[in-house]
Amino acid sequence: MRTEDLAAINDITVIQAQPKAIEIDTPQYATFTNILCQIIAKDGHISEIAGNDKIMITVTRFKRPVFLAGLRLLASLERRGYNDNRWLVNVQLKDLHAIIRALEGSDEKLEHIFDY
Repeated sequence: MRTEDLAAINDITVIQAQPKAIEIDTPQYATFTNILCQIIAKDGHISEIAGNDKIMITVTRFKRPVFLAGLRLLASLERRGYNDNRWLVNVQLKDLHAIIRALEGSDEKLEHIFDY
């Protein structure tokens, strides 16, 4: 992904561009999740977040999402007032691109990518 493409996404600040990676700063919470989804939609890949190569995501769906097979499930919580569950999953960042793509067009919904 080019530096210009990242800089064109709202709320991204490019800190440093190097030949193999671009360091950026983003807001947290929903905006952060939205930004990462935009980067992945433009075929960008995330290699680390705050020095971490693993990240937690939450996905909502009634039954355990099929794509979670083989991933580390941290918890499953019933969402009161909704007819589904919240699935907390630990993922390797190298797999995040494929996971986000797998969610497109499915009945599973990415709720949040945590930046811890």
